[in-house]
Amino acid sequence: MVGTRSGRPRRAGASRQKRRRAGDRRVTGVPLPKVTVAGVNADAPLQFRLRCRLSPPWPAGFTACSDEVFKALGKPPSGAW
Repeated sequence: MVGTRSGRPRRAGASRQKRRRAGDRRVTGVPLPKVTVAGVNADAPLQFRLRCRLSPPWPAGFTACSDEVFKALGKPPSGAW
């Protein structure tokens, strides 16, 4: 516990927001993702020149971006996509 100016104790550690967003990262013992270069855009700005492909080794039953923080806030306007 950490003391605050108000005198009320507060827990030390990660913020509530960081803990809430950690839902997809709690998988442990998983091999690292494979990153390969898919192509080179010679005429693009330096930070966008490499096109990469990410192949993550998802564990069985895992769905990326399935946590509540990734849910749509509303319906997109018609013709938006």
